[in-house]
Amino acid sequence: MVKNLSFRNSKGYKLLGRLHVPKGKGPFPLIIISHGMGGSGRDAPYRIKRAEYFCRRGFLVYRYSFTGHDQSPGVFGKFTASQGIDDLKSAIKQLSQHQLVDKKRINLWGVSMGAKVSSFVAAADKKINSIVLVATLIDTFSKHNKWPKETLALWKKRGWIYFPNTMKRLYYSYRLDAKKRIGYKIADKIKCPVMMIHGANDFSYAPVQFAKKFYKLLKTQKKLVILPKTEHKLYGRKGDKVTQLSYQWFSKHND
Repeated sequence: MVKNLSFRNSKGYKLLGRLHVPKGKGPFPLIIISHGMGGSGRDAPYRIKRAEYFCRRGFLVYRYSFTGHDQSPGVFGKFTASQGIDDLKSAIKQLSQHQLVDKKRINLWGVSMGAKVSSFVAAADKKINSIVLVATLIDTFSKHNKWPKETLALWKKRGWIYFPNTMKRLYYSYRLDAKKRIGYKIADKIKCPVMMIHGANDFSYAPVQFAKKFYKLLKTQKKLVILPKTEHKLYGRKGDKVTQLSYQWFSKHND
């Protein structure tokens, strides 16, 4: 069963999501899925497929869309990691009050920007049971520094650039926020079990060397899976592999 379920973030925006309810009598362990920058949490086919996979195996699954994404209100170009963190915290606050949720077994799954957001939330919220981070954006500020100086100067002067491969504006506030949200700084604050999944050939968006450095800084139970011949986007069979690995991790830590 899939139910529409919205929540409000600290700005009062009503963010849209869908709750997958497994068969049986709750409360159930919960997995909250956070999508990547520019993506959709609600209706992307591969996200639906992943949510259904988890749900068939006894998990309550919530997938939602960040502020300014899909049909959730807000301006996409003004979205930042900090806004995503606020969105996820707000989702957890509401879902913690849901009668079907086992409050002691709230788990986070995130990809790209969603993984970055999930890591920061887990570092601050000790009630999170376990997390899976896929193709995590660790340090986008340093990644931006490798861009042509002319591009960075234009971004700062004009206040926006086009988000890669789209005609959507991305405001300079994104870069300023990225400087504050560098994953290395919070890695040792995460206390719950962490699985990281990353592509061996992910060099453009989330360099694999960044993921390895972040992993070394983790001081909790952890596992790193590097997928060979894999870039940043994980669809098709590679996406299925990610789903299976994620389920194994969640199953292990939600007995």
